[in-house]
Amino acid sequence: MNKNIEKIDRYLKGVALPEHVSEQHRRQLRRQILNKIERKQIMFVRKRAWKVAAVIALICTGVVAAAVVGVKIQKYYFVGKHPEAGYLLSSEDGLKGRTIPESWADSPEQAVETAEEIDLLRQQDARELMRVVEKEVNGKLIRRTFIFKYVLADGRVIKSSDTDPDFNESMTEVEEEELISLLRADEYVTIGFEKKEFRGRTFSFERNRFVLSDGTEVIWSVGRPGEDNQSEVKTIVKDAKEADQILKDKREIATLRKQDKRKLIGVDELVANGELDRRVFVYQYQLSDGRTMDLREGDELNFALNKTQRQEWVQCKNSGSGEDLGTYEQNVKDRLFVFERQKFTLSDGTEVIWSFGTLKDGQ
Repeated sequence: MNKNIEKIDRYLKGVALPEHVSEQHRRQLRRQILNKIERKQIMFVRKRAWKVAAVIALICTGVVAAAVVGVKIQKYYFVGKHPEAGYLLSSEDGLKGRTIPESWADSPEQAVETAEEIDLLRQQDARELMRVVEKEVNGKLIRRTFIFKYVLADGRVIKSSDTDPDFNESMTEVEEEELISLLRADEYVTIGFEKKEFRGRTFSFERNRFVLSDGTEVIWSVGRPGEDNQSEVKTIVKDAKEADQILKDKREIATLRKQDKRKLIGVDELVANGELDRRVFVYQYQLSDGRTMDLREGDELNFALNKTQRQEWVQCKNSGSGEDLGTYEQNVKDRLFVFERQKFTLSDGTEVIWSFGTLKDGQ
């Protein structure tokens, strides 16, 4: 028998209970007392564990202080696990909930520690702003989200988001789902770039325009630090009529793709030191107004080349310095293609073979 139960039994034996009180009442009273004792013990352990974790976090993050003054750390406890979202936590005051993905923690205990350490780093502002996402609806900025990088005491790197309290409106769930669907289907147009400064750092925003089925215009902008900008040059569409035509074409192409009403006309392959780097298919679409559009789709990317090697290969390809290896024929998706091959040798000795296949005559 648990020592707590033994103590309670001894105490209750010395209590003169009223005659009408049943044995069931006696057991109920014992359970109530035991629960109170156990809750006190649990709270004591949690408080003690939190104090130790906070001290360790302060030491590991290089914060030197005689005492923690004015810092209030939210404490959490584990309430359950969602098969997709991960560990579900609740603050001890019951006012705040947190979800910690399984990629962040291996156990409920580590999930609690992670949530509390992130809150501590947030209060100390010991974090790096990596990205800013803004959403405009019909010309009005309704939401701004900051994505921060946190480096935890054990070396884990976690990215977590905070919402700007000045811009914290939401679209409806139906609108959000449609927006995500348009994004995945590539049914949007890049209309420009804009530079803004946050936390003493310049961010370059790529502004993408979406039009929902009810005519609502959404501008979804993603801002990245200026030094992290992609070297790729995107097509910018500033004319509203042209943007609407592009969106119309994209919707028609998406429908044709679902119906598999397209023609495979090219295959682009790149091999580095015998390992496939990428394979891309080129499809031709016949639009309702008679125009045809050729699109590269179905990328199979293995990234055998690093960024520097890829840039060098592009320069070699553009300069025409490749060695001609002749042609070969191959069936791809029940069609016969003729591939032309070229070999390039990079400065580090990497051998790159580029093959581009086109339909054989008569198909």
